[in-house]
Amino acid sequence: MNAPVATLARDFALVDLLTPIWERVLARPAIRLDDNFFDLGGDSVLALALLIEVQKRTGRKLPIRAFYDAPTIGAMSELLQEGPWPEFSPVVLVQTGNQAPALFIAGPDTIAAWIRSRHRIYSLGEGRNEDTSSSVAELAQVYLSAIDRVESGGPYLLAGYCFDGLIMFEVAHRLLERGDAVARLVLIDTYPHPRYWPLRSKLELSARRWVKFHTLAAMKLPVTEIVPYFLAGCARLITRVWRRRGGDVEDNAATGVERNTLVPLRRDAYYEPRYYPGKLTLVQSESEPEAAGKLLWGKLVQTLEVHRIACDHRQLFTSHAGEVAECLSSLFDVAPSNPG
Repeated sequence: MNAPVATLARDFALVDLLTPIWERVLARPAIRLDDNFFDLGGDSVLALALLIEVQKRTGRKLPIRAFYDAPTIGAMSELLQEGPWPEFSPVVLVQTGNQAPALFIAGPDTIAAWIRSRHRIYSLGEGRNEDTSSSVAELAQVYLSAIDRVESGGPYLLAGYCFDGLIMFEVAHRLLERGDAVARLVLIDTYPHPRYWPLRSKLELSARRWVKFHTLAAMKLPVTEIVPYFLAGCARLITRVWRRRGGDVEDNAATGVERNTLVPLRRDAYYEPRYYPGKLTLVQSESEPEAAGKLLWGKLVQTLEVHRIACDHRQLFTSHAGEVAECLSSLFDVAPSNPG
C-alpha cells in the first residue's frame, strides 16, 4: 500500500472511531464530518468528556485548548495524526508590556492574542484529562499557583471564558481571602451550572434556549420531518437532564458516557459559586437571553456590569474574537487595535 493510500485508510479509520464517540457524548445521531461540536450543543464540560473518551480509545492525550482548533470530527481526525502534542504550561506569556499589573486570561488564545495592552498578558490553561485534577477548586489552585510564579502581589486583572470563567471566579475569591486586591474580574459567557439556578430562572431560560435553537433548526426541515424532530429533541432533553442530575449507570450508558467518566465531570459542572463581594463584568453573547446575566449572577455579586456581543457562544472565540478583545481592551483601560 503506497503512502497516500495508507494515509487515506488511516483517516477513515480515525473517522470511524471518532464518530460514535461524538454521537454518544452529544446524544445525537448521524453527526457529519464537518458538524461543529459547539453548534450541536456541546460545551466545555462535554468537550472534556469527549477528550477523555478519545484518549481511552486512541491513547492520545489532547489538551482541551486544541479542541477549539478542531471542533469537528474531520479536524480532530487530522489533529490526532499530527504527532505528539507538547505538554502545556498552565501559564504562557502572550504579550509583553511595561505597566503593572499583569492581565491573566483563561480561555482560547484567539481572544488573548487580539488584546492590545500596556499590561503583560498571560494565558492560563490546563490539559484537563483523566490524569489531572478536574474540580473547579483544584484547577483554581493550579491557576493560582501559576499566577504566583509570575506575579507577586495585587491588584490583579482576571478574565475567563465559559468553564474557565468559573475557575477564574474561584481564583478571585482565593486572592481576596488571602488579602490581595482584584482590580477587575471579567467572565465571558460564563454561567453557574443549572443545578444552582433559581427555579424560575431555570424554567424561563431553558425554555427560551430550547425553543430558539430547535425552531431555527426545524425551519430547515421538510414539513413531514418537523414533528419527529421535536419528539427526538424532547427525548434528548430528558436524557441530558437526567444525566446531569447523576442518573443510574444504565441511563448514563445510554448517552455513551460511563459513570467513571462522569464522576470528575460532576465535580466540574456542579461548582456552586459563592457570593463575590466585588464587581463582576459579564461579556455575554446574544445567543443568551439578555436577562440571563442578571438572573444568574445578580445575587451572587456586589455589582454586575453586562456587555453584549452580537454573536453566538462559539463565535466569541472565532469570527468575533476581535470584537471580544476590543471589549476587553476597553474594560482593562487600554487602547484597542487590530493585530497585524
